[in-house]
Amino acid sequence: MKAILVLLLLAALAVGGYWYVKEHRSQTEKAKSDISEMADKASDTVKKQFDKYSVHAKDLKKELEETGKVVRERTREAGAAIADATADTRAKAAIKAKLVADPDLSAWKISVDVTEGTATLAGTAPSYDAIGKAISLAMETDGVHKVVSTLQVKK
Repeated sequence: MKAILVLLLLAALAVGGYWYVKEHRSQTEKAKSDISEMADKASDTVKKQFDKYSVHAKDLKKELEETGKVVRERTREAGAAIADATADTRAKAAIKAKLVADPDLSAWKISVDVTEGTATLAGTAPSYDAIGKAISLAMETDGVHKVVSTLQVKK
């Protein structure tokens, strides 16, 4: 009888261990997928900006010869737009990476979006301390100047 109880206990522990590893692996895979998706979006933004300004390449030479000013302004505009788009993507990826690395926070339960330097955190956290920690991690990220959190405590 004891042997059967021990076997049942070991089986329950094995199932629990498998679930725990699978749950944490899925969080890591989701974060990797999110980061990959963000990189693809940044790449698309950069390509669109370059395409947008290369469409008028024939006219740029003439405008440059006449004023010497237009090409520099357009390049500066494109560079600023590209820098803004990639800065938001880098910030989002950095925040997600910090959430994955922190054992008290779940990258799976906290969604992150960054637009024009404003990070938005949504989802659930196990405590108010964890919410404060998530906000602090986001605020300490390069490219973030404001954090909006709608995180809720859920144990």
